[in-house]
Amino acid sequence: MTLVSPFSEIDRLQRANRRLAGEGTGAVSLVVPVLLGVFTAPFAEPILLRTLDGNAATVAVGLNATTYRLALVLAGVMLLWSYSLIIRGKDRMVLDPFPVDGASFPPVLARRLLRDSSGLALGAVALLWPVLTAGHTSAFILGASTVIGGWLVGVGVGFPLHLAAASAATSESLEAALQAIRGDNPAMQAAWIYAPGVGLLLCGISLSFATAATTAHLVTGAVPLGILAPPLIGGACYSFAARLSQKNWYLASTLVREIDSAYAATENPEEARIAYLEWTSRWAPETLRPHLLRAYRHGWRALRPWTLAPVLGGVVAGIAGWSRTPGATNDALQIAGFTVLCSAAIALRMAAQEPKVLNEAIGLRASALIASRSLAVWAWQQPAVLLPLFTIGLAHGRDSLHYVAAIEALTIIAACLSAAVSPLKSAGLLVYAPGAIALWVITVGVFP
Repeated sequence: MTLVSPFSEIDRLQRANRRLAGEGTGAVSLVVPVLLGVFTAPFAEPILLRTLDGNAATVAVGLNATTYRLALVLAGVMLLWSYSLIIRGKDRMVLDPFPVDGASFPPVLARRLLRDSSGLALGAVALLWPVLTAGHTSAFILGASTVIGGWLVGVGVGFPLHLAAASAATSESLEAALQAIRGDNPAMQAAWIYAPGVGLLLCGISLSFATAATTAHLVTGAVPLGILAPPLIGGACYSFAARLSQKNWYLASTLVREIDSAYAATENPEEARIAYLEWTSRWAPETLRPHLLRAYRHGWRALRPWTLAPVLGGVVAGIAGWSRTPGATNDALQIAGFTVLCSAAIALRMAAQEPKVLNEAIGLRASALIASRSLAVWAWQQPAVLLPLFTIGLAHGRDSLHYVAAIEALTIIAACLSAAVSPLKSAGLLVYAPGAIALWVITVGVFP
């Protein structure tokens, strides 16, 4: 007997339960990325869309350079996201002990991915609105179509690619090649490590047809049929997903267990329990210390990319601030400020993952919860402030360092605001996003 034929019904019930628990994002996940895209577009225009005042050929070249990169980034995100759903998803962990119909998973998981990532795609399209306001309507439509095409081809390629990688991991003919490229990783994981690269190659080829069609239409007026290449190629690849899932569902589960056990044999259990920056909790007030430690561990174990995002943003801002060009300080400060405002939203994600009944059971006061989240978010964001502080001080002297104080003030306010509205969970974005935009406008006025 097959247990999971009605997997779509299970998914529907899961979404209904999340909405009842106040964890459903609804329109928020669509509106906020679009607002961020519209808000960021004027600052990105001088860098990404600087050719809008030229002739048709110049506009096409500049537009394609931007849309190709945006679409390829979206495709890459979808490739990684599809891996987390089809290979590392919670559904696999729960249902593996039972007889399941593997073919029923890709359609539901693909719909889930499209639904959850649609805001990201629309936010990327919103970055192109200066093209529309400059009067290039056809260019905007084609550019937006290329970006959406990158999103769709990433989803379409991702699911069958990762399922096929399970077969590649156990293929005798590929064993020598996988051993050669695996590095320090288990040999069976090498196929999944390099699968996104293969997927990006395929996505990039399909997107090159779209950008070529855009250029041909804007310059010569040719019918841009090539714009359909990404969704068509994505759809063609996705047509193999159900068959591959039926064949490799349990094989993938076996490989995942083998990989996890190989890593577990080399890990130090004590090191695995240590959370990023948890040592700083020793200086917190005694009544707040356990709650701050709990916040550090929650962020590090469940939301690690969010906690490390300020490090990446700080590195980029630091590199920008190292330059001795006149606008380098401003560029570094804007990158750091944008990183701070985006990464501070981790408090909302923490609240969405934390059952209210748990906080009530341990008797956690709302004031202690907000204070601990504020301190944790502020600590996580310090690399985005300190790295550009170092490079700006070296490259431009002490006269420019007072501008970094504005970023530190922005960090404190953003952390407190995000933590204060975090009890609202995902709905808190409706309060935090306008507040973050207002803070950004105020802070930009201080920059040189």
